[in-house]
Amino acid sequence: MKICPACQSYAFKPMFDMGTQPTSLVDLKDNARESELLPQHPIHLYICERCTHVCNIEFDQNAVVYSEVGCRMYNTGTGWQEHMDEVRCMVECEMAWMPDNSLLLEIGAGDCSFLDSVNLEVESGNVKLAVDPCEAILRAKEFDIQYRREYFDAEKHIPEGADTLVVMRHLLEHMTEPREFIEAIAQRSRSGNIKVFIEVPNCKNALKRCRIEDWTYEHPQHFTRRSLKALLIRAGYVDIVIEKGYGDEVLMATARSPGSPFQIKQFVDGVRDEYRKVALNIVRTGDWIRRNLGDIAFWGGAGKSAMFLRRFGVPESALVIDSHDAKWGLYVPGTGLVMRAPGALFTSNRPIVIATTSWRANDIRDEILSKKLPVETLYKFENGELVEVPLRGTN
Repeated sequence: MKICPACQSYAFKPMFDMGTQPTSLVDLKDNARESELLPQHPIHLYICERCTHVCNIEFDQNAVVYSEVGCRMYNTGTGWQEHMDEVRCMVECEMAWMPDNSLLLEIGAGDCSFLDSVNLEVESGNVKLAVDPCEAILRAKEFDIQYRREYFDAEKHIPEGADTLVVMRHLLEHMTEPREFIEAIAQRSRSGNIKVFIEVPNCKNALKRCRIEDWTYEHPQHFTRRSLKALLIRAGYVDIVIEKGYGDEVLMATARSPGSPFQIKQFVDGVRDEYRKVALNIVRTGDWIRRNLGDIAFWGGAGKSAMFLRRFGVPESALVIDSHDAKWGLYVPGTGLVMRAPGALFTSNRPIVIATTSWRANDIRDEILSKKLPVETLYKFENGELVEVPLRGTN
């Protein structure tokens, strides 16, 4: 079953078969025979019923190599130049809101002419960086722009903690996995702020007018406004703004990663640290449970309760009760522990009950009280320790 690369929906259906085609930009030959003998590649287009994204599901990225000549798209028309002025203004506006000492990074920068045209306040410590595997990027030397002639790697090219605006102009449409690519950029958000500016062709007009020239092999991905937004949302971006340009033939999007403002990484690191800290508490709790097993009944044996009982290695001699009569007489998954009715507490002489699912502790307390079960102490499990749930004074 095919999955939409933008929104990850399975509602991805066949749309049109272009047959086999050669690459249309990276393999321009100066010999007729060589041109005629260019390898042919299948273009089988699918469209998503959820987000309207279009993709060539037969695309093979190994068939397209940009490292030497780069992309030879060319447009010096008046309308396109006006569009480029608009793009430039949008990038400059985004940079104006960035803190001092920010990085302006363009992926797939080509000959760096666009990056050079962006007015950047260098006196504020801002820096330009171009990344592209093609030979044209060497022109960055003329513009005094930092550059890396290689394929982009988020961990390598975005310094940890750096406030960064990442520009991707006509890049995502060339990728097999665009979501993974932009999600890797978002994950570099640590103490710094990461924003993206994305420009892609808009295939809406091609769809409305059933155009066929838009479906080039080099472009496996074809975005509509809806699918571009879906892609950004799925990759975890927020504050998404998408505009149209050049007669609705181009989409321009700005978005930011929420990682830094909401301290997502700090939260995750904190959780990992806390679990490491409570590991010793868990061992101590397990020891206490085994020492007092004859006085304990465990309430709950399936689902999350089974995780609790198995993690603590509760032996088969333990008493497990459950509120659900459909489970009585059945066994805790992966163990020989049989689940019994709460009434078993009347004859078992087990004054201590441990709620094996903490979120149900209050409901278990209420059931103990309503059935007048002979329970003296009820515990729930938090932070590696048993915490008492008061039974007295609750009714």
